[in-house]
Amino acid sequence: METEKFDTYVDHFEIYATCYEVDDARKLSFFLAIVGPKIYLLLVSLCALQKPTKLEYADAVQLLKSHLCLELLTYTERHRFRNRRQNTDETIAAYVVELRKLAATCKFEGKERLEENFVPK
Repeated sequence: METEKFDTYVDHFEIYATCYEVDDARKLSFFLAIVGPKIYLLLVSLCALQKPTKLEYADAVQLLKSHLCLELLTYTERHRFRNRRQNTDETIAAYVVELRKLAATCKFEGKERLEENFVPK
């Protein structure tokens, strides 16, 4: 599972938990029930001698994040960003969305870097 996907999954679960007023005491149980067998088995492996059900929700999420969400190298991400070109069948709006996704991992300051890709080279 990719970094962005797991982070997004956790965010989505937090929204679910808020909507259904899942209290902190039951949050881990809900999470483990819906996370799916692949991630659950990964968590079992990461827990080593302890059952996942004995963890706190935040600890379980942190364990999974530390395994699934490796730190991206800034210079590698910036290289991907700078080399992204608009596809011939891609609208400007879709291209901008893709650039913004790439820019999110580049640790740029300001929006000037996003504009760089619109200047002809």
